[in-house]
Amino acid sequence: MVNIILLVHNRPSLTLQTLHTLYDNTPGESFNLTIVDDGSDLTTDGFLGLWVRQHPDCALLRIHNSKGITGQARNLGVYWAEKYWGRGDYLYLTDNDMYFTPGWLDRLTSVLSALYPQKLRLLGGWNHPYLGRNTVLCPEPLVLTHDAVTGASQMMRWEMWDKYGPLDAHAVGVGQSEDWKFCQDIIQDGGLVGSLNPHVVFNCGITNSLGEDSPGADQMQDQLKQSEFKYPELVWE
Repeated sequence: MVNIILLVHNRPSLTLQTLHTLYDNTPGESFNLTIVDDGSDLTTDGFLGLWVRQHPDCALLRIHNSKGITGQARNLGVYWAEKYWGRGDYLYLTDNDMYFTPGWLDRLTSVLSALYPQKLRLLGGWNHPYLGRNTVLCPEPLVLTHDAVTGASQMMRWEMWDKYGPLDAHAVGVGQSEDWKFCQDIIQDGGLVGSLNPHVVFNCGITNSLGEDSPGADQMQDQLKQSEFKYPELVWE
């Protein structure tokens, strides 16, 4: 069982795509979902409430006054999910602008299980282009190590959260973000973080939840077009 923490702030079209691809392409008995609504507008908040009522494996945590800092909101989601659901085998952090491909969860858990913890302590299904890549850790499937793995896709064992969490509740900005700090703590402790290649989830956010241009958006689109994944028409926002 995987505890999935989904952080949401507005962007209803992308949020719906994230939820539909997650549920369409993930076996229902393999996960529970905690949605952290970080002060979304009424449109987004309204359909989230409806979604949760229709899906018993989904719970909604509403933060009425937006934290505006990702680390704070994710920490609240992890804490609340543990109290509400109890701990599964894995913890997975993600965002509301993702596209989940068929079999994504099995690929992540099976690879992390095979390499954990001697070689790998955190695995992403996608990684932001600006974080680059370092070495090939495992040739088949290909796992690339990084200086950090984006918080939009982070799979870990719960004991990694106990050891290196919670996320930095004050960090903002590229190279200073909560995911960067978390990953650097793992690496400085002798661990490795990495991502699958080809990716099993994709980011579709051209802008962030505040409407600002996302760094590397063109690279993300090129990444998706060049992948082996054959996708239906995507929502980009």
